[in-house]
Amino acid sequence: MQVVKQIVDDTMKSSSQDLQLWKDPKCSAIIFGLGLLVMYFFSLTNYCIITAILTVFQITLVATFIGGFLGMKVEKKQPSDVEGQLTSYFKSAEDVIVPLVTNFLTSINAVVRWEDYATSGKWLVGSLFVVWLLNQVSIFTLCLTAWLLWWSLPVAYDKNKDKIDPVVNKVRTQFEEKVKTVPKLAELLGYNQKKVE
Repeated sequence: MQVVKQIVDDTMKSSSQDLQLWKDPKCSAIIFGLGLLVMYFFSLTNYCIITAILTVFQITLVATFIGGFLGMKVEKKQPSDVEGQLTSYFKSAEDVIVPLVTNFLTSINAVVRWEDYATSGKWLVGSLFVVWLLNQVSIFTLCLTAWLLWWSLPVAYDKNKDKIDPVVNKVRTQFEEKVKTVPKLAELLGYNQKKVE
């Protein structure tokens, strides 16, 4: 029992970067294994809430967009109203949770109400892509692949950064040169002329 307690204490003290880079193999293996167990459990239950949440989100986006064209007014709540409600629910963790949740809900509120068409459009297209991807590949396969990459890519990069960095810089330079040839694309991606020249 003492050994388990020591491993748990060591794991809690480790930074996420140390865990990802397998600086303490026992602690990294525990987190990695727990993640695999959780994914295995969800694969047995065929549980996929992501698709359901994204479907509701898409319906809401499309409905508010159509409602805007039909002249329906959607009441906008001020961020301070949301913050006040959340403060009453999360008093014990107010300093940490409330600002995060408030910012998240305010951002989602702006996306759903199409306050910025570009941002809302990107969210809609992105959510459609995720649902399409989830229909092509099982959620378990997708999560397992992401989990394996999360634990292997940082180690591979750390051991080979001398070889990887020059290639990344070359690709970045070529990409910026291509972006420079299309001013509208450069503006859309946030590149200014000084950055790409």
